[in-house]
Amino acid sequence: METSIAGSLDDLLEGHGELIQRFALPPRLDQGREPGGQFCWHWNVGRCGFGDECHRALWHYPTITLKTTVQPVTYHLLKRLLELNGCVMCDSVLKANLIWTNHFASTPTNIYPPHSVINHFPGTHLITQKNNLAWNMMKAAGASFVPRSFVLPTQMDEAITAQDSTYDQLWIVKPVGLGEGRGVKITKQIDREDYKELTQEYISRPLTVTGKKTDLRLYILLTSVYPTLDIYIYTDGLLRFAYADYDEKDINNPFVHLCNNAVNRAADRDINESNWTLNQFREWISNETELDFEDIWRQLCTLAVGPIVQIKHQLVEDYRRCAMEKKLHCFELFGYDVLVDENGKCWLLELNGLPDLSGGSKKARKSYAADFDVKTRLLSDAFSMVYYLRDERASRDIPKEIMGGFQRIYHEQTLTESIT
Repeated sequence: METSIAGSLDDLLEGHGELIQRFALPPRLDQGREPGGQFCWHWNVGRCGFGDECHRALWHYPTITLKTTVQPVTYHLLKRLLELNGCVMCDSVLKANLIWTNHFASTPTNIYPPHSVINHFPGTHLITQKNNLAWNMMKAAGASFVPRSFVLPTQMDEAITAQDSTYDQLWIVKPVGLGEGRGVKITKQIDREDYKELTQEYISRPLTVTGKKTDLRLYILLTSVYPTLDIYIYTDGLLRFAYADYDEKDINNPFVHLCNNAVNRAADRDINESNWTLNQFREWISNETELDFEDIWRQLCTLAVGPIVQIKHQLVEDYRRCAMEKKLHCFELFGYDVLVDENGKCWLLELNGLPDLSGGSKKARKSYAADFDVKTRLLSDAFSMVYYLRDERASRDIPKEIMGGFQRIYHEQTLTESIT
């Protein structure tokens, strides 16, 4: 399995040396190399690790049950690019300079070695888990970019009341602990038996492109929570398409309503045949609609900042308790799922702390450009920024050549935050 994944990626990378060169890890990585001269990183993502043979995904609908076997390739582009830059995977987190993990172990006694670079901040589970995001955005003032949400079973009575007061409203129900579209259902009737699920108003009039429902995958980089809170948005991203033409009434067909890459795989459709870049979407908006993309972009920047700022006090507290003493260098690359409706309003659907960083497959040789190009540039620019900022003497005003495609959208001093 590992060989075939690497082989397919090498086929894709061949002829794209400029992207590999662009990804070249910055000189500051030399500070983290072991005496033997190798940069060492540690992989710790549980069932999604590269050693797994497969990951089974299930989608349950009232009349359709889909089953597919998805290869564990969620991060194989990241892994391959690190390998091509001379990085080696080590067998212990204690030896690592770079740690890629499911989540930050939010305890002061965590085993992360001092000065290591980690792909999470402690406390971000407060927005990356569906139910936590809903709870926190309910508290946020002006969070009109989140569909009305109810966490079940705690808010079951409120959900039933809302259902009874709205005629013909569709609801989308998502299991809290699952991803990749698994267990999602669209319904007119909220079931009192639903347990540990999130129910939201379904945005039934999305902006369709070539007749299909779409959503946006945005990439947001959090580089610091203390002594400053710094948030960046990537100026390119992905527009993902549902497999089938949009029909609001066909609520039992996941291929109509879900734009997730994993659902497209279940439809025997290569994920990259269904994606555009954000820049392609920008051009389509300008040429084919009367919508103003600049207004859409302003909305995207607002909703990118909102969830992180809402939990900033907890982020600062957790960082100071769990990471500051060891001088850990945390960063987090989020994947935001956003729907644009037919009126150009942007809706935040979910926030992923472990976004898909695969880059295509051999099957998609002619059409991998969206995922492969965007994610290679994204990873290159993200690592450039992370390792530039790892140097404590580095200026917070990052040079444009280091930022690449990132744009800073939020900066705030947090030195005055106190631990409770």
